[in-house]
Amino acid sequence: MLFLRWLLHQILPYPTFLWSVDWVAARLRVSVKDLESLMESECELARELERMKYRGILADFLGDRWWRTAVEDYVWRLGRDAAGGLTEFERQIRERAGGNLELLEVSDPVVCLNGECQPSGVGSPHDAVRVRPDYWPPFADSAWMTIEAVRGDPELRAMVEPLDQYRL
Repeated sequence: MLFLRWLLHQILPYPTFLWSVDWVAARLRVSVKDLESLMESECELARELERMKYRGILADFLGDRWWRTAVEDYVWRLGRDAAGGLTEFERQIRERAGGNLELLEVSDPVVCLNGECQPSGVGSPHDAVRVRPDYWPPFADSAWMTIEAVRGDPELRAMVEPLDQYRL
């Protein structure tokens, strides 16, 4: 029971060693909507991502999750094989997706949270700041919010990482 409770409260809701669709999409530089529709197709990318899914005891709770290390290794291998740089990576992702997959124009995308600390889209680290929400595990990936969202809300502003305060 302790393990299940830990998984439910500290792992599944946050970007830790299991990633939700938001973090996988950001890492692949595609929109969540495109990744979700892609996963319903029979393309090579969907089959490869399907093999990276978490299939443990709580696999049906809070939506699909992927093993972070598997996704990171996959992206690294594509990048390593893509000696031509980012454009070659983009070509390989599109090829595996089986057609015209629109990739995000953001370099190093981050998942931005809304005021309820739920994923609200992908942004650029240039337009976002790191935040420290209450109860966010220290072993999870950094939490980000857009500068625009934080500037207009004193409670969110108080959560901004001290090293990012100057950007407000």
